[in-house]
Amino acid sequence: MDVQFSWVAGFPLPVREDAEKQIRKDLKGSGNLRPCHQGPILVSVHYADPLGSWIEGDITCSCGELYAVFKGFSVNSKIDYYTFGDSIEN
Repeated sequence: MDVQFSWVAGFPLPVREDAEKQIRKDLKGSGNLRPCHQGPILVSVHYADPLGSWIEGDITCSCGELYAVFKGFSVNSKIDYYTFGDSIEN
């Protein structure tokens, strides 16, 4: 699965790498987080606290359809995903 990331400015690189690894793992392991079309999906992190431990963002299909949002702790990889009508906890 081709996953591209867009991050808010100033997010610490080591924490970003850990969060990307966890999000990729979550996307691969969850049948509920599948995009509606083939192609790259975009994970956009719109908010991060000053320490980079809390993140919030969304996941968009290659067709442009927003299909999930997420929020959680990037430091200990506890990120919750919300599709429309569902909550997926990891």
